[in-house]
Amino acid sequence: MFTMSEKPPIGSDGPYYRCLCETHVRTGSNIIAAIVLVFGFFELFQNLLTGGIFIILASLMIFAHIKANPWAYWPFLGVAGCFIAFNLILTIACAFMGPTKMAETFDIYPKSQEGKI
Repeated sequence: MFTMSEKPPIGSDGPYYRCLCETHVRTGSNIIAAIVLVFGFFELFQNLLTGGIFIILASLMIFAHIKANPWAYWPFLGVAGCFIAFNLILTIACAFMGPTKMAETFDIYPKSQEGKI
């Protein structure tokens, strides 16, 4: 195993840089970027803002791979962390309130209003 001072360069193929089914970190990030890019294009048809955010984040990941700039991965990691935290909070709230109360609270399934258009 390598220490921080003996770490091989990121382009090397050592076991230190393995992830995602034993692929290299850069290959794994390209796989994730491709998946995010495809879902971003599909999301454009439903919501322009979130689709655009996904496409920008995937583009930054591809840029980070091409230019070998690790700073360009940080926006994706930050947004992914926020999504995970938000989903965790919603899961905990749903566990305590119950799904029916959550639907009523956030008006997910609005009641039909008869006679009104």
